[in-house]
Amino acid sequence: MIDPYRMVIINLTALSIICAGIFFYRFLYPKKQVKLFPLLLIVMILPVISILRKGTYESGDFNMHIYRAMMFFENLQQGNIIPSWGGELNATYGYPVFIFNYVLHYYLISFFHFLGFSFLAGMKLFLILSVFGSGITMYLWANKIFKNQLAGFAAAVFYVFAPYHLITLHFRVNGENFAYALAPLLFYQLHNVLERQNTRNILFFGLILGLLFFAHSANAAFTSLFMIIYLLLLFLTGIVRRRKQIIAVVEGYLVGILLALPVFFAHSVLSQYTYGYLLSGKPTFTPLWQLLYSPWRYGLLFQGPKGEFAFLVGYTQLLLLVTMVLLLIYKKIKKVHALSILFWLSVTCVTIFLVTPQSAFLWKIIPILSLAQFSYRLLFFVNISTAILAGYLVLSLPKKKKAIYVLIFFTIASTIINWGNRRTIPEIGDITLRQNIPLSSWNYEGMAVMASPRWLKQDSLWEKKIPDSHLESLSGSAEIRQIERSQTKHTYIVNAKKSLLLRENTLYFPGWEVWIDNKQTLFEYKKNHSLGKIVFPVTKGLHFIEVKYNDLPLFRLTKLISIAGFVVIFLYFIGEKLLYLFPYEKKSLR
Repeated sequence: MIDPYRMVIINLTALSIICAGIFFYRFLYPKKQVKLFPLLLIVMILPVISILRKGTYESGDFNMHIYRAMMFFENLQQGNIIPSWGGELNATYGYPVFIFNYVLHYYLISFFHFLGFSFLAGMKLFLILSVFGSGITMYLWANKIFKNQLAGFAAAVFYVFAPYHLITLHFRVNGENFAYALAPLLFYQLHNVLERQNTRNILFFGLILGLLFFAHSANAAFTSLFMIIYLLLLFLTGIVRRRKQIIAVVEGYLVGILLALPVFFAHSVLSQYTYGYLLSGKPTFTPLWQLLYSPWRYGLLFQGPKGEFAFLVGYTQLLLLVTMVLLLIYKKIKKVHALSILFWLSVTCVTIFLVTPQSAFLWKIIPILSLAQFSYRLLFFVNISTAILAGYLVLSLPKKKKAIYVLIFFTIASTIINWGNRRTIPEIGDITLRQNIPLSSWNYEGMAVMASPRWLKQDSLWEKKIPDSHLESLSGSAEIRQIERSQTKHTYIVNAKKSLLLRENTLYFPGWEVWIDNKQTLFEYKKNHSLGKIVFPVTKGLHFIEVKYNDLPLFRLTKLISIAGFVVIFLYFIGEKLLYLFPYEKKSLR
């Protein structure tokens, strides 16, 4: 295992090199301003250096997502474009993990693996891409609002180095990371739609929204609702003026919903078959003091020795909030910015309140809040609001650039011991992880009950032991030969000495079918001897048996609509690019 203290030294050295480089540049070119966007790209290297270390993490859900990515890639290889089933998970009994869990990062990891990277490297590339994506998209959005590069730079730094973002990146390690890149891009594109209501902008807005739902459905739902409130601010500040603008945004929303139809169908219809309801209505809250101060390493470490999290708002973020309030009180804010600053301060305060136990009554009154499952997930919006407020601070203090740069530096430096996971194990690679897949559900899948069928007992949702045989006889002797076992299709030749019951050791979920000698047969999955598995009778003799999964017809339709939507948008942009490169000119007839 790699010593985490050595990583802190490496991080400190990297930060020192960047600072020295800036001072050297200013010394050589005293009259030139440092170009902030390239500097942002350099600064964003800091929190990802540790990701480049060889081996796997002993932190968060890192390995769990690699296990799933391996199953996801096999599904893609077998022609399942939008996969549903993880066949080797849950001790090879499988379960419908990809129906209910966010999957965009699995597409990215699979793409990287297709290019030749290991799954382990693909997971790390996804995390690195999410960091750079989050900084770049926040910079784009902030520049769109402020028309000021320093304001955009400050917003991006506050966003990338927000404590909750770093916790999600290094300690929790989940698919929520890519939402950090897509959400600011969605707001950026919203402004483009409001400026020009053309097909290109509307389709791109819908594309980002659809991808956001595949990246993290709960985050996408809250972001979509928050955007409606944000539109109200834009209306009050005069940016939204015409009905045509609203119609264009609604059209973009509709495109996004069509692309994300499988996500909506899964959570609104198919969830009735699972224990997903156990995760709603019982949110976990974070005490206010834990949002203000971390109890470890003098308040500078965001994860405790037993994996506990300190979901901080951030020290420089708190200083920023106090400063903006004081500027408002003493009327040091330009009137044109006052309403927007008040809006973002209100968003921050309300969101912080919703994270604390004192807001429990609101979670009961407003059912949609239960989508978050964990109240601390709302800190994502605190990260957005404080980032935008950092941009407004730059505009409010145009003569205090040195103070702004000092604040930016401490925003980065104060998080330095959180630029890496707890420990890295270099000896573990894809081969070892691949061997661990069957028992990974028992060890890691605690929160995936949203995909666990309701006919299982709550105290035994995960299988602990790989079955001796995928198909076994329950009531007599039979010769069983397995012919094929893919993610969604299992075929056998069975020679039964007499009529008997067979059990396919696959977890049942609506969509599984049993065919005997090319004829569909009835089966049961709720009686004691089935234990949630597929049990069916066969008569004496030689039989060809297929046990296969097909999405329910309506669910399959939503997938077809989604795939068709992505293809149409892709072809539209390709066609638009071709027309740009090879413009068509009408020739007049003589």
